[in-house]
Amino acid sequence: MDVLKTSQWMKRHARPLEYARWKYLFEGGERESVRDCLQAYQNDDGGFGHGLEPDYTMPYSSAIQTWSACRIINELNLPKEDPVVEAVVQYLINTFDEKTGLYQTVVPDMNQYPHAMHWHYEDGVQANWGYNPTVELAAYLKLWSADERSDIIVDQILTGAIEHLLTIETMNFHELNNYQQLLMLLKGQLPKEQQLHEKVTHLKESAFSKDPSTFGKTYQGLPMDVIEDQKDELYPKYESLIQAHCDYLSESITEEGICLSHGSGEGIKKLF
Repeated sequence: MDVLKTSQWMKRHARPLEYARWKYLFEGGERESVRDCLQAYQNDDGGFGHGLEPDYTMPYSSAIQTWSACRIINELNLPKEDPVVEAVVQYLINTFDEKTGLYQTVVPDMNQYPHAMHWHYEDGVQANWGYNPTVELAAYLKLWSADERSDIIVDQILTGAIEHLLTIETMNFHELNNYQQLLMLLKGQLPKEQQLHEKVTHLKESAFSKDPSTFGKTYQGLPMDVIEDQKDELYPKYESLIQAHCDYLSESITEEGICLSHGSGEGIKKLF
């Protein structure tokens, strides 16, 4: 992969946020540049909108856009005293739905703006999303807030999320990723932690395609969507499939140095 070509493409085409992240992660760029670009997507209520998730463009705050921001905040390791983080905490406190024990993943207003099909709101659609992204948002709330209200919210979320995880038979890789992040972010702080870890490992096996000929042709998870690095318990068992995933990504790189493919290339950075 020609990293120089990729860097040039990012300069020509990327949004300021993605280019700032590229520079921060690969070219020694400043953390503050990413933070400042991210803050441009934050609303007065502390949540995030304005197409931070590029495949839906609603300007208002939503849980899923705020989840995207939280991942970047965590990537930057911003202190919890940062005004961006403090505002996120207040948003999460103020928008939690006590009746459902969830943050609503999709909301009716999304339908009023251009969006990908999977973001379309209709009655009962939350059942398709489960604890995505609620369970991961609970982890950020616990890490970043000392407010007593946060403790009550986190306890309610974790009670429901743990029961959900331990009783479900299959789980798509998006929701599973949320649980993986929960286990990583709150390691040593969770009830039934070993049991949760074992169940996540079990669910991971059915969450990705094991046929390389289907890679990129469906929306099914791929090996590195759930197998995080070489320390993962499933890595030895699926090492050849992970290599096939790496090969698929390498073969998907265009002459301009970008990868037009399904799934996340995050695993390549972690594995190699």
